[in-house]
Amino acid sequence: MAAKVEWSEIALHDLESATGYVGADYPERGIRFGDSLVEFAEALGTFPLMGRVVPEFGLAGLRELILPPYRIVYDVNHAETHVIILRVWHSARGIPELPGNS
Repeated sequence: MAAKVEWSEIALHDLESATGYVGADYPERGIRFGDSLVEFAEALGTFPLMGRVVPEFGLAGLRELILPPYRIVYDVNHAETHVIILRVWHSARGIPELPGNS
């Protein structure tokens, strides 16, 4: 059974900011980049554990996908039926600030 993938409000804001930044001079490039991020993250519905554990936190359910230079940080429940995208974080910004953890 596929896991349900949801995006937090802050992750959607992150996505919008990232695509706006990448597409500042060439909007089509920003749109393609945003589509790539979403497609990559939505694969978690089929493979919820495909990302690595976020090394700064070391929590088994807190994982990330890397699409350089962005980190897609997400939480997966124990039964692997529900994934929440928490942040889309530019790696140059250091350790991801998570909701309730910043």
